[in-house]
Amino acid sequence: MRVARSSPFARLSAYYAVLVGAVWALVTLVPTIPELLEQFRQQSALVGSRARDLSDVTGGVSLPQSQWALITFISMLASLALVVPVAYVYMVTKQRRGYDQSVVQTVIILPMVVAGTLILVQNSLSLAFALGAVLAAVRFRNTLKDTKDAVYIFLALAVGVAAGVFSPALGAVSSVLFNVVVLGLWHFNVGNIYVDQQGRVAPLRPGEALLGPAKTGEFMAVGDPKLLEALTPDELDQVADRAARLQAYI
Repeated sequence: MRVARSSPFARLSAYYAVLVGAVWALVTLVPTIPELLEQFRQQSALVGSRARDLSDVTGGVSLPQSQWALITFISMLASLALVVPVAYVYMVTKQRRGYDQSVVQTVIILPMVVAGTLILVQNSLSLAFALGAVLAAVRFRNTLKDTKDAVYIFLALAVGVAAGVFSPALGAVSSVLFNVVVLGLWHFNVGNIYVDQQGRVAPLRPGEALLGPAKTGEFMAVGDPKLLEALTPDELDQVADRAARLQAYI
């Protein structure tokens, strides 16, 4: 029972269930919030198709500043709620090799920044060009340790854009499907060449099994950490027994 509760799949399902319940309670208790968002979406689309002068920050939508602040707060909060499980999945799947703290924090903060920025430049061509000029002047240089880290950054951008254009359902679908697929690949260790030898592809030759694929020439590199990571506890015990018997000969 404890193992099931500690499973990432169970925790992820519980989080999304609580999130759906919280959204339902908020919409039920405060019905003016969905009405305000729907009104803004309709007026924003209308202004975007008919307005001639797009230099106004509000894009011609006659809303008071308090409602603009509320819309921005809801949008940024929605992006934060949808991206927190993504950061959790990133830490779970990278806990063996180690994860980058800057990537975790970027995945959490970036959608909020994107959502707030999209609201600021809503139907404003001049602000969009100004923001592009500012970003061009500021250079961000960061080398990711793993190519999969870039996928998390792209998803964070997608969630932020969905929240910024007031389509949280699209962001929720992206978040749920992404997390399920990543956890599934991590759980079944898909694409690990050492695990694949157990039945998915042809087995390795004895020399490659000892040194690792395409490493038979590296006679000093006996054993591969990835090979040991792919083994179960029982298989590790068998390897230890065989190594003990071969120690005298080695």
